[in-house]
Amino acid sequence: MMPGMGMGMFEAGSSAHAQAFHRKGPENEIKLFVGGLAFKTQEHDMKTYFQQFGIVVDTIVMRERATKRGRGFGFVKMQFKDRQDAEVNKIKLLKINQDSQQGHYINEKRVDVKSADDYVKPANPEQKAQFNNPAGPNPMINDQGMLQTGDKAFDQ
Repeated sequence: MMPGMGMGMFEAGSSAHAQAFHRKGPENEIKLFVGGLAFKTQEHDMKTYFQQFGIVVDTIVMRERATKRGRGFGFVKMQFKDRQDAEVNKIKLLKINQDSQQGHYINEKRVDVKSADDYVKPANPEQKAQFNNPAGPNPMINDQGMLQTGDKAFDQ
């Protein structure tokens, strides 16, 4: 299977595939959280959209285990020529997200794109997640380092 199709050696949307997104990648790679996805969104939809900005290495749409229905969010890994190019493009992608006139749209639905590079899983439950994000802490991550979606929190 080709990189960027959300599969690799993992089943798309599987917990093993999701855990692979937590591993630190090369310095020319960025990871993005994509929230507000339409439930019908597939990995190839995200790849098709994001490849206009750079090389899409991998995508994942998070799914309900029982039904395999999308949970409305996913992640994208992208690579650029070097670390500086990666940073410039990450800033560009985040600025598009903040632009009320432009924004990011996948399957005709506006989505919320945030950096996922800055999340550091706490070493222990009492330790809060650390962020190095110029835009501030990720509002999708609560004080316990849990991904907050609607009224549910999911362990990273």
